[in-house]
Amino acid sequence: MSHENVEIIEGFLCPICYEDLGTILGLHSHFNDKHGEEKDILSAFKGIIGKAKTIFNEGLLNDSSLLGKKDEFKEVRVIQEQKAGVSRSFTAEFKALREAKVSYKVTKTNQLLVRLDKLVSGLPLEPSKRKAHEQNVVQWVTDEDVKMCPECAKSFGILRRRHHCRLCGSIQCHECS
Repeated sequence: MSHENVEIIEGFLCPICYEDLGTILGLHSHFNDKHGEEKDILSAFKGIIGKAKTIFNEGLLNDSSLLGKKDEFKEVRVIQEQKAGVSRSFTAEFKALREAKVSYKVTKTNQLLVRLDKLVSGLPLEPSKRKAHEQNVVQWVTDEDVKMCPECAKSFGILRRRHHCRLCGSIQCHECS
């Protein structure tokens, strides 16, 4: 079937008499007035839909020889400038939160540096006096309070011994210390 001489009509067309009615309301009123009593309307309408499907399936709607250049049908979007809505700056809240975290970290770091200085500066040479000196500078957690390593959650025993941190006094296993 050759569709080279097919005329393409666009608009609000009556599916029976192919009259262009301009608007959807005009098409609706025309269809009710002129074709409301005809019984063959449904079969004619199905025939038109069938023809449209055939043309579409054969690719005539995508054929550039019938429609012209494909580039002519690209959608053009116009971006309109929008007015600024309500805005709020969270800079002050962010700075306050950040300052609190930085202050906490600085305090903890300084505390560890002071402890380290105390541990190193007055360190006795005799090994028996070192443990007493370290416990004097940093309060150690008692062995009975910690049943498992807080880092790896493995329990302490004969093979896994407790190690005290010399700076903070917490207990960890040898692998995690």
